[in-house]
Amino acid sequence: MHQLRNKVNRRDVSGKDACIKNFRSHYQFVIDVLEAFVITAAVKILSIDNLEGIPCDPSYALADNGDATSKRQYVEKLAMEIWDQHINIQEDEILNLNDDISEGDQEANVIQTMKHGDIYSCDYCHKQYKTEGWLRRHLTNVHGYRFHQPDQNGSMSSMNAKDVKEAFMQTALLLLDDNDAMNMGDGDRLFRNAKFEVLLHSQTSHTKYRLWLWRMIAYETALLSDRQSYEYKWNTVVNINGGTGNNIPCDNMLEIYVHKVKDKIRAQGANLTYQSARMAVLSMPTLDAIKENLTSKIQSRIKSRKKPKTKASDITTMTDQLLDSPFFCTHKNILGLQKVKHPFHKLDGGKVQGWLTKQRSRAFLEMQ
Repeated sequence: MHQLRNKVNRRDVSGKDACIKNFRSHYQFVIDVLEAFVITAAVKILSIDNLEGIPCDPSYALADNGDATSKRQYVEKLAMEIWDQHINIQEDEILNLNDDISEGDQEANVIQTMKHGDIYSCDYCHKQYKTEGWLRRHLTNVHGYRFHQPDQNGSMSSMNAKDVKEAFMQTALLLLDDNDAMNMGDGDRLFRNAKFEVLLHSQTSHTKYRLWLWRMIAYETALLSDRQSYEYKWNTVVNINGGTGNNIPCDNMLEIYVHKVKDKIRAQGANLTYQSARMAVLSMPTLDAIKENLTSKIQSRIKSRKKPKTKASDITTMTDQLLDSPFFCTHKNILGLQKVKHPFHKLDGGKVQGWLTKQRSRAFLEMQ
Protein backbone atom coordinates (compact mmCIF):
# COMPACT_ATOMS: atom_id res chain seq x y z
CA MET A 1 0.00 0.00 0.00
CA HIS A 2 2.80 2.45 0.84
CA GLN A 3 4.58 1.61 -2.39
CA LEU A 4 1.45 2.21 -4.45
CA ARG A 5 0.76 5.43 -2.57
CA ASN A 6 4.25 6.72 -3.40
CA LYS A 7 3.89 5.56 -7.01
CA VAL A 8 0.83 7.76 -7.62
CA ASN A 9 2.04 10.55 -5.29
CA ARG A 10 -0.97 10.65 -2.99
CA ARG A 11 0.57 13.00 -0.45
CA ASP A 12 -2.69 13.49 1.44
CA VAL A 13 -2.67 9.78 2.39
CA SER A 14 -0.43 9.13 5.39
CA GLY A 15 -1.87 6.13 7.24
CA LYS A 16 -4.18 5.31 10.09
CA ASP A 17 -3.11 8.24 12.30
CA ALA A 18 -4.49 10.79 9.81
CA CYS A 19 -7.38 8.70 8.52
CA ILE A 20 -10.06 10.44 10.60
CA LYS A 21 -8.80 13.92 9.74
CA ASN A 22 -8.50 13.21 6.00
CA PHE A 23 -11.12 10.51 5.58
CA ARG A 24 -12.14 11.25 1.99
CA SER A 25 -8.60 11.08 0.60
CA HIS A 26 -7.86 7.83 2.47
CA TYR A 27 -11.18 6.31 1.44
CA GLN A 28 -10.67 7.24 -2.22
CA PHE A 29 -7.17 5.77 -2.18
CA VAL A 30 -8.42 2.46 -0.76
CA ILE A 31 -11.14 2.28 -3.44
CA ASP A 32 -8.62 3.12 -6.19
CA VAL A 33 -6.29 0.37 -4.95
CA LEU A 34 -9.23 -2.04 -4.86
CA GLU A 35 -10.08 -1.22 -8.48
CA ALA A 36 -6.44 -1.75 -9.44
CA PHE A 37 -6.49 -5.13 -7.69
CA VAL A 38 -9.68 -6.16 -9.51
CA ILE A 39 -8.27 -5.09 -12.89
CA THR A 40 -5.03 -6.97 -12.20
CA ALA A 41 -7.01 -10.08 -11.27
CA ALA A 42 -8.96 -9.81 -14.52
CA VAL A 43 -5.72 -9.48 -16.50
CA LYS A 44 -4.33 -12.60 -14.80
CA ILE A 45 -7.48 -14.62 -15.51
CA LEU A 46 -7.62 -13.51 -19.16
CA SER A 47 -3.93 -14.52 -19.56
CA ILE A 48 -2.82 -11.27 -21.18
CA ASP A 49 0.44 -9.43 -20.54
CA ASN A 50 -0.83 -5.87 -20.12
CA LEU A 51 -3.93 -3.69 -20.26
CA GLU A 52 -3.67 -3.29 -24.04
CA GLY A 53 -3.62 -7.04 -24.66
CA ILE A 54 -6.48 -8.92 -26.32
CA PRO A 55 -7.67 -12.20 -24.73
CA CYS A 56 -7.30 -15.35 -26.81
CA ASP A 57 -10.42 -16.89 -25.26
CA PRO A 58 -13.04 -17.61 -28.00
CA SER A 59 -15.85 -16.68 -25.63
CA TYR A 60 -14.40 -13.16 -25.39
CA ALA A 61 -14.60 -12.70 -29.17
CA LEU A 62 -18.19 -13.97 -29.19
CA ALA A 63 -19.18 -11.61 -26.38
CA ASP A 64 -17.34 -8.67 -27.98
CA ASN A 65 -19.27 -9.10 -31.21
CA GLY A 66 -22.55 -10.04 -29.53
CA ASP A 67 -25.40 -8.05 -28.08
CA ALA A 68 -25.63 -6.38 -24.67
CA THR A 69 -26.96 -9.54 -23.00
CA SER A 70 -24.01 -11.70 -24.08
CA LYS A 71 -21.55 -9.00 -22.97
CA ARG A 72 -23.20 -8.76 -19.56
CA GLN A 73 -23.11 -12.55 -19.16
CA TYR A 74 -19.41 -12.62 -20.02
CA VAL A 75 -18.65 -9.87 -17.49
CA GLU A 76 -20.66 -11.69 -14.82
CA LYS A 77 -18.72 -14.90 -15.53
CA LEU A 78 -15.41 -13.03 -15.29
CA ALA A 79 -16.53 -11.39 -12.04
CA MET A 80 -17.35 -14.79 -10.51
CA GLU A 81 -13.91 -16.11 -11.49
CA ILE A 82 -12.29 -13.09 -9.81
CA TRP A 83 -14.46 -13.73 -6.75
CA ASP A 84 -13.51 -17.39 -6.52
CA GLN A 85 -9.80 -17.14 -7.34
CA HIS A 86 -8.67 -13.82 -5.87
CA ILE A 87 -11.19 -12.77 -3.21
CA ASN A 88 -11.87 -16.29 -1.94
CA ILE A 89 -14.17 -15.74 1.02
CA GLN A 90 -13.98 -18.71 3.39
CA GLU A 91 -17.59 -19.20 4.40
CA ASP A 92 -16.58 -22.07 6.70
CA GLU A 93 -14.86 -19.58 9.01
CA ILE A 94 -18.11 -17.66 9.54
CA LEU A 95 -20.13 -20.88 9.93
CA ASN A 96 -17.66 -22.22 12.51
CA LEU A 97 -17.84 -18.93 14.38
CA ASN A 98 -21.64 -19.17 14.39
CA ASP A 99 -21.44 -22.72 15.76
CA ASP A 100 -19.00 -21.62 18.49
CA ILE A 101 -21.30 -18.78 19.54
CA SER A 102 -24.35 -21.10 19.58
CA GLU A 103 -22.53 -23.66 21.73
CA GLY A 104 -21.40 -20.90 24.08
CA ASP A 105 -24.94 -19.55 24.38
CA GLN A 106 -26.28 -22.99 25.33
CA GLU A 107 -23.59 -23.41 27.98
CA ALA A 108 -24.24 -19.90 29.31
CA ASN A 109 -27.94 -20.73 29.65
CA VAL A 110 -27.07 -23.87 31.62
CA ILE A 111 -24.84 -21.86 33.95
CA GLN A 112 -27.58 -19.24 34.34
CA THR A 113 -30.00 -21.87 35.62
CA MET A 114 -27.54 -22.58 38.45
CA LYS A 115 -27.47 -18.96 39.56
CA HIS A 116 -29.65 -18.07 42.54
CA GLY A 117 -29.40 -14.40 43.35
CA ASP A 118 -25.69 -13.60 43.59
CA ILE A 119 -24.65 -17.21 44.32
CA TYR A 120 -23.91 -20.03 41.87
CA SER A 121 -25.04 -23.44 43.14
CA CYS A 122 -24.00 -26.71 41.49
CA ASP A 123 -27.02 -28.80 40.47
CA TYR A 124 -25.14 -32.07 41.16
CA CYS A 125 -23.66 -31.56 44.65
CA HIS A 126 -25.22 -28.18 45.61
CA LYS A 127 -21.81 -26.66 46.31
CA GLN A 128 -21.95 -22.89 46.15
CA TYR A 129 -19.60 -20.38 44.49
CA LYS A 130 -19.51 -16.62 44.23
CA THR A 131 -18.26 -16.41 40.64
CA GLU A 132 -19.11 -18.16 37.38
CA GLY A 133 -15.47 -19.03 36.72
CA TRP A 134 -15.14 -21.10 39.90
CA LEU A 135 -18.37 -22.93 39.08
CA ARG A 136 -17.05 -23.80 35.64
CA ARG A 137 -13.81 -25.12 37.13
CA HIS A 138 -15.80 -27.17 39.63
CA LEU A 139 -17.98 -28.71 36.91
CA THR A 140 -14.91 -29.55 34.82
CA ASN A 141 -12.67 -30.96 37.57
CA VAL A 142 -15.24 -32.71 39.79
CA HIS A 143 -18.12 -33.72 37.53
CA GLY A 144 -16.19 -34.09 34.27
CA TYR A 145 -18.27 -31.53 32.40
CA ARG A 146 -16.65 -30.63 29.07
CA PHE A 147 -17.19 -27.09 27.88
CA HIS A 148 -16.98 -26.33 24.17
CA GLN A 149 -13.52 -25.23 23.03
CA PRO A 150 -13.39 -23.26 19.73
CA ASP A 151 -10.99 -24.58 17.11
CA GLN A 152 -8.10 -22.12 16.75
CA ASN A 153 -5.93 -24.09 14.33
CA GLY A 154 -6.79 -21.89 11.37
CA SER A 155 -6.28 -18.65 13.28
CA MET A 156 -2.75 -19.59 14.35
CA SER A 157 -1.42 -20.14 10.82
CA SER A 158 0.58 -17.26 9.35
CA MET A 159 -0.45 -15.51 6.15
CA ASN A 160 1.37 -15.37 2.85
CA ALA A 161 1.18 -12.61 0.26
CA LYS A 162 -1.89 -14.08 -1.43
CA ASP A 163 -3.75 -14.21 1.90
CA VAL A 164 -2.94 -10.55 2.57
CA LYS A 165 -4.29 -9.61 -0.87
CA GLU A 166 -7.51 -11.54 -0.23
CA ALA A 167 -7.94 -9.97 3.21
CA PHE A 168 -7.52 -6.47 1.77
CA MET A 169 -9.98 -7.06 -1.06
CA GLN A 170 -12.59 -8.52 1.30
CA THR A 171 -12.44 -5.65 3.79
CA ALA A 172 -12.24 -3.02 1.00
CA LEU A 173 -15.33 -4.50 -0.67
CA LEU A 174 -17.14 -4.31 2.67
CA LEU A 175 -16.15 -0.64 2.96
CA LEU A 176 -17.29 0.04 -0.61
CA ASP A 177 -20.62 -1.71 -0.10
CA ASP A 178 -21.21 0.11 3.18
CA ASN A 179 -20.55 3.50 1.61
CA ASP A 180 -22.79 2.66 -1.35
CA ALA A 181 -25.55 1.59 1.05
CA MET A 182 -25.28 4.98 2.79
CA ASN A 183 -25.41 6.87 -0.50
CA MET A 184 -28.50 4.93 -1.61
CA GLY A 185 -30.16 4.94 1.83
CA ASP A 186 -30.35 1.13 1.91
CA GLY A 187 -31.11 0.28 5.54
CA ASP A 188 -31.08 -3.48 4.99
CA ARG A 189 -27.51 -3.44 3.69
CA LEU A 190 -26.34 -1.07 6.42
CA PHE A 191 -27.54 -3.31 9.22
CA ARG A 192 -26.33 -6.48 7.48
CA ASN A 193 -22.85 -5.00 7.05
CA ALA A 194 -22.88 -3.84 10.67
CA LYS A 195 -22.75 -7.47 11.81
CA PHE A 196 -19.48 -8.02 9.93
CA GLU A 197 -18.11 -4.68 11.12
CA VAL A 198 -18.68 -5.71 14.74
CA LEU A 199 -16.38 -8.69 14.14
CA LEU A 200 -13.76 -6.53 12.41
CA HIS A 201 -13.71 -3.97 15.22
CA SER A 202 -13.30 -6.84 17.69
CA GLN A 203 -9.91 -7.57 16.13
CA THR A 204 -8.78 -3.97 15.60
CA SER A 205 -9.36 -3.02 19.28
CA HIS A 206 -11.95 -0.36 18.39
CA THR A 207 -14.14 -1.03 21.42
CA LYS A 208 -16.19 2.15 21.02
CA TYR A 209 -17.26 1.35 17.45
CA ARG A 210 -17.93 -2.29 18.28
CA LEU A 211 -20.19 -1.32 21.20
CA TRP A 212 -21.99 1.32 19.15
CA LEU A 213 -22.63 -1.11 16.27
CA TRP A 214 -23.86 -3.83 18.63
CA ARG A 215 -26.31 -1.41 20.26
CA MET A 216 -27.52 -0.29 16.83
CA ILE A 217 -28.24 -3.91 15.88
CA ALA A 218 -29.85 -4.61 19.26
CA TYR A 219 -32.20 -1.63 18.94
CA GLU A 220 -33.32 -2.69 15.47
CA THR A 221 -33.59 -6.41 16.24
CA ALA A 222 -35.02 -6.69 19.75
CA LEU A 223 -35.40 -3.51 21.81
CA LEU A 224 -37.63 -1.29 19.65
CA SER A 225 -41.17 -1.96 18.50
CA ASP A 226 -41.81 -2.95 14.89
CA ARG A 227 -42.72 0.58 13.89
CA GLN A 228 -39.80 2.19 15.72
CA SER A 229 -37.42 -0.44 14.33
CA TYR A 230 -38.55 0.29 10.78
CA GLU A 231 -38.16 4.03 11.28
CA TYR A 232 -34.73 3.57 12.85
CA LYS A 233 -33.47 1.36 10.00
CA TRP A 234 -34.60 3.62 7.17
CA ASN A 235 -33.72 6.98 8.75
CA THR A 236 -30.00 6.54 9.39
CA VAL A 237 -29.16 8.80 6.41
CA VAL A 238 -30.49 12.10 5.10
CA ASN A 239 -30.50 13.81 1.70
CA ILE A 240 -29.78 17.54 1.89
CA ASN A 241 -29.49 18.55 -1.78
CA GLY A 242 -31.77 15.95 -3.39
CA GLY A 243 -30.98 13.52 -6.17
CA THR A 244 -30.33 9.77 -6.24
CA GLY A 245 -27.27 8.50 -4.42
CA ASN A 246 -26.59 11.75 -2.52
CA ASN A 247 -27.50 10.60 0.99
CA ILE A 248 -25.14 11.21 3.90
CA PRO A 249 -25.21 9.83 7.47
CA CYS A 250 -27.25 11.84 9.95
CA ASP A 251 -24.21 12.52 12.15
CA ASN A 252 -22.40 14.07 9.16
CA MET A 253 -25.39 16.29 8.51
CA LEU A 254 -25.33 17.40 12.13
CA GLU A 255 -21.62 18.27 11.87
CA ILE A 256 -22.28 20.32 8.73
CA TYR A 257 -24.94 22.41 10.46
CA VAL A 258 -22.82 22.81 13.59
CA HIS A 259 -20.04 24.31 11.46
CA LYS A 260 -22.53 26.62 9.77
CA VAL A 261 -23.89 27.79 13.12
CA LYS A 262 -20.38 28.48 14.41
CA ASP A 263 -19.56 30.51 11.29
CA LYS A 264 -22.72 32.58 11.73
CA ILE A 265 -21.92 33.26 15.40
CA ARG A 266 -18.26 34.13 14.76
CA ALA A 267 -19.25 36.57 12.01
CA GLN A 268 -21.14 38.73 14.54
CA GLY A 269 -18.03 39.40 16.57
CA ALA A 270 -18.56 41.79 19.49
CA ASN A 271 -22.21 42.34 18.53
CA LEU A 272 -23.11 38.78 19.51
CA THR A 273 -26.12 38.43 21.81
CA TYR A 274 -28.50 35.58 22.52
CA GLN A 275 -31.21 37.09 20.36
CA SER A 276 -28.86 37.75 17.43
CA ALA A 277 -27.48 34.21 17.60
CA ARG A 278 -30.99 32.78 17.76
CA MET A 279 -32.09 34.86 14.77
CA ALA A 280 -29.04 33.77 12.75
CA VAL A 281 -29.66 30.09 13.47
CA LEU A 282 -33.39 30.24 12.68
CA SER A 283 -32.76 32.07 9.40
CA MET A 284 -30.25 29.50 8.11
CA PRO A 285 -32.76 27.18 6.35
CA THR A 286 -34.43 30.12 4.61
CA LEU A 287 -31.13 31.63 3.48
CA ASP A 288 -29.90 28.25 2.21
CA ALA A 289 -33.13 27.75 0.25
CA ILE A 290 -32.81 31.22 -1.33
CA LYS A 291 -29.17 30.55 -2.23
CA GLU A 292 -29.99 27.19 -3.81
CA ASN A 293 -32.87 28.72 -5.75
CA LEU A 294 -30.73 31.54 -7.17
CA THR A 295 -27.91 29.13 -8.01
CA SER A 296 -30.25 26.86 -9.95
CA LYS A 297 -31.94 29.77 -11.75
CA ILE A 298 -28.71 31.28 -13.09
CA GLN A 299 -27.12 27.83 -13.51
CA SER A 300 -24.05 28.87 -11.57
CA ARG A 301 -21.40 26.48 -10.30
CA ILE A 302 -18.68 27.10 -7.78
CA LYS A 303 -15.36 26.28 -9.40
CA SER A 304 -12.87 24.39 -7.32
CA ARG A 305 -9.37 25.83 -7.00
CA LYS A 306 -7.87 22.37 -6.62
CA LYS A 307 -6.57 20.61 -9.66
CA PRO A 308 -8.81 17.61 -10.44
CA LYS A 309 -7.14 14.29 -9.86
CA THR A 310 -6.77 11.93 -12.79
CA LYS A 311 -8.17 8.83 -11.15
CA ALA A 312 -7.98 6.66 -14.29
CA SER A 313 -4.27 7.31 -14.79
CA ASP A 314 -3.53 6.51 -11.13
CA ILE A 315 -5.40 3.20 -11.37
CA THR A 316 -3.52 2.36 -14.57
CA THR A 317 -0.19 3.15 -12.90
CA MET A 318 -1.00 0.97 -9.88
CA THR A 319 -2.21 -1.85 -12.13
CA ASP A 320 1.05 -1.81 -14.10
CA GLN A 321 2.95 -1.89 -10.82
CA LEU A 322 0.97 -4.89 -9.59
CA LEU A 323 1.45 -6.75 -12.89
CA ASP A 324 5.21 -6.32 -12.63
CA SER A 325 5.29 -7.48 -9.00
CA PRO A 326 5.23 -11.16 -7.95
CA PHE A 327 3.28 -10.19 -4.83
CA PHE A 328 -0.17 -10.53 -6.41
CA CYS A 329 -0.33 -14.30 -6.93
CA THR A 330 2.52 -15.70 -4.87
CA HIS A 331 1.89 -18.17 -2.05
CA LYS A 332 5.31 -17.59 -0.48
CA ASN A 333 5.80 -16.16 2.97
CA ILE A 334 7.22 -12.65 2.84
CA LEU A 335 9.33 -11.14 5.59
CA GLY A 336 7.14 -9.08 7.89
CA LEU A 337 3.95 -11.11 7.37
CA GLN A 338 4.64 -13.83 9.94
CA LYS A 339 2.58 -12.13 12.64
CA VAL A 340 -0.17 -10.85 10.32
CA LYS A 341 -3.50 -12.64 10.73
CA HIS A 342 -6.65 -12.47 8.66
CA PRO A 343 -9.26 -10.28 10.40
CA PHE A 344 -11.92 -13.01 10.17
CA HIS A 345 -9.70 -16.09 10.51
CA LYS A 346 -8.31 -15.10 13.90
CA LEU A 347 -11.67 -14.58 15.57
CA ASP A 348 -12.09 -16.46 18.84
CA GLY A 349 -15.66 -17.72 19.05
CA GLY A 350 -15.44 -18.10 22.83
CA LYS A 351 -14.34 -14.50 23.36
CA VAL A 352 -16.95 -13.16 20.94
CA GLN A 353 -19.69 -15.15 22.68
CA GLY A 354 -18.50 -13.99 26.11
CA TRP A 355 -18.53 -10.35 25.05
CA LEU A 356 -22.00 -10.69 23.55
CA THR A 357 -23.28 -12.34 26.74
CA LYS A 358 -21.94 -9.46 28.85
CA GLN A 359 -23.58 -6.90 26.58
CA ARG A 360 -26.92 -8.71 26.70
CA SER A 361 -26.75 -8.83 30.50
CA ARG A 362 -25.86 -5.15 30.62
CA ALA A 363 -28.77 -4.26 28.31
CA PHE A 364 -31.14 -6.32 30.46
CA LEU A 365 -30.08 -4.47 33.62
CA GLU A 366 -30.23 -1.01 32.02
CA MET A 367 -33.76 -1.58 30.69
CA GLN A 368 -35.21 -2.62 34.05
